[in-house]
Amino acid sequence: MSKEGVVHSLEKLFKPFAVISGFISARNGNEPILFDTIRDAVHTSLKILLRPQDLAVFCGILNDKTLTLFWDDADKLSYLLDPTQTISSGSKKRKRTLPGSSELNHLLDVFTERLNKLLHEAGGDTVKIDTVLKGLEALHMPKSPLQLSGTPVDATELLDSLRSADFYKSQIIDGATLCVPASKAKMASPNSQIHKAIWDALKASRNIDQLFVHQAQSINHTGDVVLSTSTASGKSLVYQIAALQLLLDDPNSRVLLVFPTKALAQDQLASITQLASKTHGLDIQITVMDGDTQERDAVSTASVILTNPDTLHMVLPSPKWRAVWSNLRLVVLDELHVYQGQMGQHVAHILARLQRLILDESQVRFIGCSATTANPQAHMQMLTGRSAHVISEDGAPRGAKHLVLWDSMGRADTARISAHLLSRGARTIIFCKFRKLCELVCHEILDHLDQTPRLRTLKSFVMSYRAGYTVQERRNIERALFDGQTRLVVATSALELGIDIGALDVVLTVGVPVTMAALWQQVGRAGRRNQDSLAIVIATTSSIDRQMVKSQNVFKRTVEQAQVSQEPSIAWSHLQCAAFELPIDCNNDADAKMLCRILGTNESLSLLKSQSSNPLRFDAITGKWVCALSYKPWPAAKVPIRSIRQTDWQVVQRTQSGSLILLEELDSWHAIFTLYEGGIFLHRGRTFSIELVDVDAQIALVAEASVSWYTEQRDYQTVIPIEPQKATSLANPKTQYIFGAVEVKATVFGYRRKDIRTKQVLEIVEHRSPSLSTNSFGVWIDIPISVTQELSKNKYDVEASVHAAQHAMLVEVSKLVGCMLDDLATECKSPMATRSKTPRLVIYEKAAAPNGPTMRSVAVAQTIMQRAMERVEKCICKENTKLEANFDVVGGCTKCILLASCSEHNECINKKGALLILKSICQKL
Repeated sequence: MSKEGVVHSLEKLFKPFAVISGFISARNGNEPILFDTIRDAVHTSLKILLRPQDLAVFCGILNDKTLTLFWDDADKLSYLLDPTQTISSGSKKRKRTLPGSSELNHLLDVFTERLNKLLHEAGGDTVKIDTVLKGLEALHMPKSPLQLSGTPVDATELLDSLRSADFYKSQIIDGATLCVPASKAKMASPNSQIHKAIWDALKASRNIDQLFVHQAQSINHTGDVVLSTSTASGKSLVYQIAALQLLLDDPNSRVLLVFPTKALAQDQLASITQLASKTHGLDIQITVMDGDTQERDAVSTASVILTNPDTLHMVLPSPKWRAVWSNLRLVVLDELHVYQGQMGQHVAHILARLQRLILDESQVRFIGCSATTANPQAHMQMLTGRSAHVISEDGAPRGAKHLVLWDSMGRADTARISAHLLSRGARTIIFCKFRKLCELVCHEILDHLDQTPRLRTLKSFVMSYRAGYTVQERRNIERALFDGQTRLVVATSALELGIDIGALDVVLTVGVPVTMAALWQQVGRAGRRNQDSLAIVIATTSSIDRQMVKSQNVFKRTVEQAQVSQEPSIAWSHLQCAAFELPIDCNNDADAKMLCRILGTNESLSLLKSQSSNPLRFDAITGKWVCALSYKPWPAAKVPIRSIRQTDWQVVQRTQSGSLILLEELDSWHAIFTLYEGGIFLHRGRTFSIELVDVDAQIALVAEASVSWYTEQRDYQTVIPIEPQKATSLANPKTQYIFGAVEVKATVFGYRRKDIRTKQVLEIVEHRSPSLSTNSFGVWIDIPISVTQELSKNKYDVEASVHAAQHAMLVEVSKLVGCMLDDLATECKSPMATRSKTPRLVIYEKAAAPNGPTMRSVAVAQTIMQRAMERVEKCICKENTKLEANFDVVGGCTKCILLASCSEHNECINKKGALLILKSICQKL
C-alpha cells in the first residue's frame, strides 16, 4: 500500500475510534474503556473492524500519555484517551467534554501530522512502512499478565529502560556502578566413587549427571570442609550426596543437619527427601526437629534429622538422644555466616557440648556452608574447634550482575521503579531494613499501581514478607514466589537466607546495606539459575547513605571477617548445661577438650575452682563438677541463645461479618511502638485501624480501614542508672567512669498522623501507653555543668554533642573489651525530641551479663576515653552541615561518629560538640 493509502486507511480507523471514545468517556466520566466496547461500537456504527493492533499503532503515532493501553483486573484489554495531552505545554489545557470540541479536533490534526511525519521518515518504501507499523504494534501493545509471566528479562535492557523512564532525573551515580561478568560452569569428576544409585537419583530428579568443581572437590575431601561459594551455587547438594552416600554404606549411621531458621530446614527437608526417595536401595526416614515435631519420632526412626541450634540446645541433656549421638557420623552447618557475635558463641558452645557426648568424635565429619566472608576457615574453626579444608573455587555458572547506586534524593522512587520493573515482567525482591519500612514501601507500590489504571492489574503480583506474619502465611508467600504467582516481594532480611523462591531478575535494597557481606547476600538472591541480573541500591536521606553517595565506594568496600563473641558469662552458662548433661571430669580427655574450647584456656581446673560468679558445684564423692541447683530442673531453658524477644502479643482482625482472624504475632518490644488505640497497623500493604488494645491480655483488635494516612509513634527511650557498683576516676577530676545496673525504659507518649504519600504530618495526637522497662548493666559518665555551658557558648546542641560522643565511646568499648558492636547500645537523640535530659554519656548491654563487657571496660576506662577522643579528633572527614527545622546535623562519618546501628539514623549529631566533651573528659582542653 502506498504512503497515501496508509494515511487514508489509518485516518479512516482513527476518526471513528476517537469520536466514539469521546462520547463514551463523556457518558462514563472518563473511566477506562474496554477494547471490546469500542470494537463493537465502531463495527455497529460503521461496519469497520477495529483490532487491538490498531490501538497499539495509534498509541505509537500519538504517545503513551494521550492513548494508554493496559490490561484491567479481569485481564481485559482497556484504554484511556486524553486529547488534552496533545496540546502544547504553553497552551491552557481544558478538560474534554463532548466529541467535536476543540481538543478532539486538535487531536485529529495532530494524529494526521504525526502519521505523515512518521511515514515520511520511512520514505515511499512499502516494506519500510510495513516494518515501521509492525514495530509500533510490538512496542506499544501491552503484555498480558500471562505473557509477562513467561517473558525473559534482559538486565541490560531493564537498566537502559530505567534511564529513559519519565521519572529518571540522573539518579544513577555513574561513578558507583559495578558489572560482575558472567562466568561459565566449571565441571569436575569426583575422585571418590559415588554410588550409582545416587547418580541415578540425581539424573531422575534433577537432571544432573556431572558436578561443579567445588562440589567435586568437597566430595573428594573426606575430612571436614567449609564451602564458601556464591549464593545458589549448589552447596546443599554436597551435603545431600555426603549424607546419602554415608547411609548407603552404613544404614545405622545418623546425620544431623543444622539450619539457623525453621523455614530453611523445611525448605531443605523437601529437597533431600525428594533425592532420597529416588535413591534405589535406600529406605530411610528424614524428619525435622524444630520444637514442633514429637521428639520420640525423630529419635526412634530418623536417619537424617534437620534441626536448628535452639532445639539442639534443648535436647542435648535428653537420654533419648544418646543413641543418636553414638551413631552420629555427619554434622552439617548450613548458612554458617549467620552464626556471629553472641549467637555464634552460643552455637560454638552447643557444638562443644555435642562433641563431648559423641563416643568417638574422630568418626564424625563436619561440613559447613557459608556465604561470602573474609575468613570462612577460621570461622568454621571458631564454631567446631576443628580444622576444616576451605573450598572457595566456584564452579557454578553465573550470569552477569549489574550493580548500581541510585540516589533517590528524598523522592519516592521505589514505587516508580517497582512499577516499571513489573510492567516489563521482571521478578523482583525489595529488601528493607525495618518492618514498618517494609509495610510502607509495599503500600506505596500498591497505591502507585492503583493510581495508574494501566498498571492496576499488576497489584495481584505484589506481596510483602517479614517476621511477625503467621507461619502458614509465610509458607504461602514462599510458594507463590516460587511458582511465579508473586512477581515482586517487599521483604526484610528474613528472605536473605537460602530459601528457594525461584529465579529472580532484580534486587532492590532500600538503604545501603551496613556490611559488604550483607550486600552480597542480598544481591545474590537475583540471577539464580544462570541468568543475568540487576541490583539497585537505593540511597536514602540517612547520613550514612549520603556519605556513600558522596564517596561512591559502596561497591568497593572489603568483605568483613566473621566474628564470634567471647563473653565469659555465656561460657559459664553453657558449662552449667554441660555439667547437667554429664558431670564434668577434668581428668577425662573429652571433658578437658570441651573445657578448653569453652573457656579458651588449658588452665580450666584453676578457673573452675576460682569462679565466684555463676560457679559449678564440686561433688567430692565423685570428684566431678556438677550443675548448680539454681539452673535446675532444665538448665538449657534458663540459657536463651537468641536476643530475639519472645512473642507475647496477638493482633486480631475483626472482619465485617464479625468473625475474628489472627493477623499477626508481636513481641512486647515491637508492640509498644506499634499498637496504640487510634493508630494505624500496617499488614501486607493494607491499613488497619487499631480499635482496642488490651494490655493485660496482650491482644490488639483491628479492623481494615481504607485511609490515606498512617501513624508514627512519638516515643523516647531513657537509660536510668539505678545502682552504681564500681567506679574509676578519669583524667578530669570532675568526672568518673561508673559501672552499675541500669533501667532501659521505652515510652510512647503520642503519635503523628502522616499522609501516606507525601509523608507530611497531618495531626499530632497525645496518647499515653504503658512504658516498657528492662534491666541491664551499663557504664556512664556525668558531664560537668562547665562543659555543657561551654557547648552552649559555642552554639553546639548539647544532646546532639552527647549523642555523637556516645557513638565514639561505644565503638572503643567494643574494641577494647573484645565484644561485638551489636552487643552494646546507647541512648540515641531524636531530632523531634524536646524534653531535656541529664547530660550524661551512657553505654549499656543489650543482653545483661555478669562480668559482661561494660563491667570489664572499667579497667581500661581511661584508654577508652582517650581513644574515643582520638577517633573524633584525628578523623579527616569534612564538616557537613545539614539544617533541619529545629536542629543541626554537623559533620562526621562512619570512621568517627556515625553508627549504622543508630536507632535515630544519625539525624541529630554534632562532631565538634562531641570532641569538646571528650577533650574535657581527657583533660585536653
